[in-house]
Amino acid sequence: LSSDLIATREGLTPEKHDAYATTLQSESERLGHLVENVLSWSRLDQTAGPELIEDVAWEDQLQRSRPALERRAAQAGMTLDVATESETSASFQANPTAVDQILFNLVDNSCKYASQSEDTRIEISAGQRDRLFVIQVRDFGPGLSQEALATLFQPFSKSASAAAKTAPGVGLGLSLCRRLAASMNGELTHVPSAGGGTTIELRLPA
Repeated sequence: LSSDLIATREGLTPEKHDAYATTLQSESERLGHLVENVLSWSRLDQTAGPELIEDVAWEDQLQRSRPALERRAAQAGMTLDVATESETSASFQANPTAVDQILFNLVDNSCKYASQSEDTRIEISAGQRDRLFVIQVRDFGPGLSQEALATLFQPFSKSASAAAKTAPGVGLGLSLCRRLAASMNGELTHVPSAGGGTTIELRLPA
């Protein structure tokens, strides 16, 4: 279905026009996200890391990131559940744009692999641990097999045949997120989830 046909509405009922327009917008956003991941990977190869590291308040970061995260979750029929501990008024050291990209990649992964689960929440929690500020993104999907865990942070780990059988993508998102975290003197890791699902943890200097 061409964008020209959607623009002219020729032969389309209002309901079909709205549905096709929504699909086109969603796929355009996903393609833009994929392109941005590839460009970010290239930039990291050429520079030492994000240009700006600053004090970031979690409340400000959440206000900045949340609209895009909620929109992506809604596209997959999922909901965003943000649980913040009382002491999270403390700031952390990071590049806000890089944190934006990490959070979106993590939520996008949950949307790809956990949207058919009985529990369709994506839970984001944050809090300070000693000298670290820790952000967790958790879904309640099928979790990861040992085979998947072994290559979880490897770039371009998904073959064309694997992409055709599972969620679309090239296997770059989590590897990019780990590199972005490291460029901010942070760390990205998978942590076991009690009761199933997948939890990815981002640790940044508090």
